[in-house]
Amino acid sequence: MITPHVFSEYGRLRRAIVHDANNICDMCPDRLPKNTRVEHPEQGEVRRDKFIEQHAALLQILETNGVVFTMPDTQDEAYCQVFTRDAAFVVGNTLFVAGFRESYRRPELAGLASLLDQFPKVAVIDRGCLEGGDVVLLGPDLVLIGTNENSDQSGFDQASDRIRQDGISHVIQVRHGGLHLDCCLAPLPNGDGLFSPGRLSSDACDLLSSCFRRLVALDPEEDARHLAANLLWVDEETVVSNIHVPKTNALLRSLGFQVLAVDYTEAIHAWGSIRCTVCPLVRAN
Repeated sequence: MITPHVFSEYGRLRRAIVHDANNICDMCPDRLPKNTRVEHPEQGEVRRDKFIEQHAALLQILETNGVVFTMPDTQDEAYCQVFTRDAAFVVGNTLFVAGFRESYRRPELAGLASLLDQFPKVAVIDRGCLEGGDVVLLGPDLVLIGTNENSDQSGFDQASDRIRQDGISHVIQVRHGGLHLDCCLAPLPNGDGLFSPGRLSSDACDLLSSCFRRLVALDPEEDARHLAANLLWVDEETVVSNIHVPKTNALLRSLGFQVLAVDYTEAIHAWGSIRCTVCPLVRAN
């Protein structure tokens, strides 16, 4: 059995659900609707072989830092299966299985089916939609859940009810303009939060101001084109970030954090980044 334990974004990462990206495919942005380029300036051509190479480098960093991997069963048609954080997430000691709005994402859930018996507490989002990229843990009693087109009110209501049943009393809904909340907001272990001024409204920032010591705006170019908020903490001192966000990385280093910078361009072209491809199962307190 695997007992999940995740109460924050920064406890030492011990175990995670990851996929090897072997079913990713080459993708050309010309095949997508033209309006998505406006909504997703990070979008670009995805090269399968390069994606697998970059993802393997990330997994090597995690393995070197002692992270144990749990792998879902590959679903050939699930070409976004590498984004394991979307399909599942842990809050406290419960593994949540996401509810996808988009039909092309739903085959990913079949890859998790054989794993579920290994977890003592599993909750399935079956009313509305909620994806793991919209769930951000700020501590043992505070969870943020983003809502936009991929995570809706019904999904929020079901998840927040279950989270409160598990004894976590503060669940805050954050409406945003990104794909997921983790593309809009990056909490730091020192109590600060980095945020996307292009994806979070002033009302959302006002709401979040009580959750952070201070909110710091990301560089607009790094935010829009490189998803600079999408960070993965290995522990309270070490973060994995994108090599193409030098201003963000310099800020993190100036605050005393160790930054492990990787080239994750191919995932970013597919609207995701580092945090999206790792679903923590166990983080040490």
